[in-house]
Amino acid sequence: MWMKKIHQLRLPSLVISTKELTDEESTRLKESVTFVMKKQGFDGENFVQEIGNALNL
Repeated sequence: MWMKKIHQLRLPSLVISTKELTDEESTRLKESVTFVMKKQGFDGENFVQEIGNALNL
């Protein structure tokens, strides 16, 4: 029963990818992920800001 409740929570998911995503992969990810960031040129401040956005802070 607790597993069903977990699936209903809609927790934000942030992904950092080292792979250059195809348009299809990117589209599929965006259906279930809050934010996708490329690891190349990683910007820590931007990442922290996106975490805040995802948590509505």
